[in-house]
Amino acid sequence: TCAVRILELDSEKTICAYFSGSAEVNSIRDKLRAELPDYMLPSHIIKLSSIPLTPSGKVDYQSLPLPSKSRPSLMTEFVAPVTETE
Repeated sequence: TCAVRILELDSEKTICAYFSGSAEVNSIRDKLRAELPDYMLPSHIIKLSSIPLTPSGKVDYQSLPLPSKSRPSLMTEFVAPVTETE
């Protein structure tokens, strides 16, 4: 099970992905890197024991935890362009 939420942290919008299950964060991160362009990659990936649901069975986005600043980021470090085309 998974959910994705766009958060405004430090006046900057960021994508946060939540998942539950037996997968590990690194395998999710690798899969997303292979499937999505860089601008669509979540800045935070958080593993939960279960995704919180409302009484009607929908994802309860208000109950999803906010990412802490100590969590590792999915984004890679900035690499300056080498050629004029880059």
